[in-house]
Amino acid sequence: MPAPYSQDLRWRVIWLAEIVGLDLQEVSFFFQLSEMTIRRYVKKFRELGNVSTAIIGRPYNCIAIHPHEELVIFEILQQYPEKTLGEDKRITRTCGYNLKGRPAKIYRRYSNWGPRITAIPIISMEGILDVGFYRGHVNGETFLTFVNNVLVPCLLPYNGFNPRSIVILDNAAIHHTQEAINAINATGAMLIFLPAYSPDFMPCEELFAQVKYDIAWQDCPDPELMLWESFLQSTDEQIKNYIYHAGYMQTMYVDNFNCNTTLT
Repeated sequence: MPAPYSQDLRWRVIWLAEIVGLDLQEVSFFFQLSEMTIRRYVKKFRELGNVSTAIIGRPYNCIAIHPHEELVIFEILQQYPEKTLGEDKRITRTCGYNLKGRPAKIYRRYSNWGPRITAIPIISMEGILDVGFYRGHVNGETFLTFVNNVLVPCLLPYNGFNPRSIVILDNAAIHHTQEAINAINATGAMLIFLPAYSPDFMPCEELFAQVKYDIAWQDCPDPELMLWESFLQSTDEQIKNYIYHAGYMQTMYVDNFNCNTTLT
C-alpha cells in the first residue's frame, strides 16, 4: 500500500481550490492528482476543517478499559502481585511473523506449566456419566479406586438389552490391573479392551480434544473446577456423535467408554 500524500500537498490543494478559486480539473492537472482525490480533500476540509490523514486502526474507545474494569484488575493484582511479572508460562504462541516467502518460526518451551491433573471420564449414549480428577499421574491403584468408586456404580449386568452394560477400555497399562478387571466383571457387565494404537475407536479422544481446546486460553484459581466445567460444555448429542464417529452403530448397546488423559 503506497504512503499517503503529505500534509503540505493537501493544504496546497485546498489553497488553490478554496482560496484562489481554481476549478477542480485545473487543480488536478496542476498537481497531477486524480479529480476524485481533489474532491475528497475539498469535501473533508469543508466538513471537518482539516485534511489530516485518518488514523488507521481500531478506534480508541474500542480498546480503552472502563474505570470499573481497571479497579477490578488492581484488586486482583493486590491479591496476586506475582501477576505483574508479565510472564505466563501456560500460553504458547500459535502464530508468528517473518519476511515474505519465509516460514515463521515459533520457539516453544517445554517446562512445567502448572499442576498436572489426570481426567478419567465415563461417557455413554446418555452423555457424560461422570469424570474423575486426580492430581499427578495415575497408577493401577488410583485407577482401581476410580473403578470401585465411580465406574462400578454406573454399570448394569449385560443381558443384550441393558444400557451401561458394556465397558470399552483402551490399551493403557493401568486398565489391565487384575483387581480393576475383577471389579468390573463382578457387576456382570461385559468388558472389552481395544487393540493397541487404536485411538480412532475411542470416542473419548474427541472429547479430550474439545476440552483441551476449551481450556487452552483459560485460567482459574481452581483448575479442577475449570476442567469440570469444560467437560460439562459437551452436550449429550455431541457425545453420541463422538461414539458414532468412532464406528459404533446406533443399534449396538455399547454404552460405556472409559479412557484417561493427563491435562496440565
